[in-house]
Amino acid sequence: MAEQGPGADAVNRAAHRQRYVSATSSPIRSKRREVALRTAVILAVGFVLWAACLGVARLLASSSTSSMITATVAFVVLWCVAAAANMWVGVSHAGYSFREELPIFLLIFLLPSAVAVFVKWKCLCARGHTAWESIGWKRSVTA
Repeated sequence: MAEQGPGADAVNRAAHRQRYVSATSSPIRSKRREVALRTAVILAVGFVLWAACLGVARLLASSSTSSMITATVAFVVLWCVAAAANMWVGVSHAGYSFREELPIFLLIFLLPSAVAVFVKWKCLCARGHTAWESIGWKRSVTA
């Protein structure tokens, strides 16, 4: 039964609006959106860290092949530590289980790392190195 009297129309509209909002935006849906946004931000931070590692390598050692490989390896190690720390926060503080956090960890770690390794591998191959030389293996010279 609707209220009667002054201001009753505003109260009825507020109650209707509350029912509409609660029916269209569930807490589960907003939680998923929040997790997806957080994951996207962390992935973006990973790519920024990769760019920073490449920039530092270029400043310190020009653009030699070994400095770029070292920068990529340093990025992968740093990013693994950062992704593991993110997983630890998710398990210990946010209340997720290890099984819930593992796919997120794999996505957060592997996507930027795989892109960094692939791009560096392709760039080194474009400079005339073989695929094996780009990962540090030397060709054996036989007479």
